[in-house]
Amino acid sequence: MMTHSKISAFFEEFPFLRKLVHTDWVCDVRVSRISENLKDSSSCRKYLGTVPYSTEFTDGTAEVYARNRLFLLDRDGKKITRVGLAWYNPLSWLRVGETVDKAFLRLGDKAKKVYYIVNLEPTGTAVRVSVTVFKPPKDKSAQELFEEFRRRDVEAAEKARREEEEAHRRDVEEVKSALADIDKV
Repeated sequence: MMTHSKISAFFEEFPFLRKLVHTDWVCDVRVSRISENLKDSSSCRKYLGTVPYSTEFTDGTAEVYARNRLFLLDRDGKKITRVGLAWYNPLSWLRVGETVDKAFLRLGDKAKKVYYIVNLEPTGTAVRVSVTVFKPPKDKSAQELFEEFRRRDVEAAEKARREEEEAHRRDVEEVKSALADIDKV
């Protein structure tokens, strides 16, 4: 657990966090660079043995979910959107499981304004959270990073598809060669 003075200093550096979480609830704080690992982060993860932030029943069994809350903010710390779990209707939560990347896509042109990504993650108790503020490097915007991450995904998928096609082509050639050898006999 971090000291109160470190947490207070963090909130002095990022005063906009007070609009997202009460300082008394925070037990850990950190700043990190936006990385590709963040792309698939979602606002809902299944945990076992935590105090429930929400309990949903499926087939009569209780499933406990602890929700980390992800926010996309502008350079001034003004909230642009929350990732997933934004609305509730009588039938279901909307945008459950939305990833940070999908939130960027949903924002369209507004994604250009995103500077900070803030994650408030439950620590296993009902009121304590760990706060992480993600920032882009000085030479790129958050939107440029996420576009680069998507481009890498497309390139990796294309490479995997080409490798699979090549392996299939080799397999076909081996079978043809084996059949030709059998025909010679």
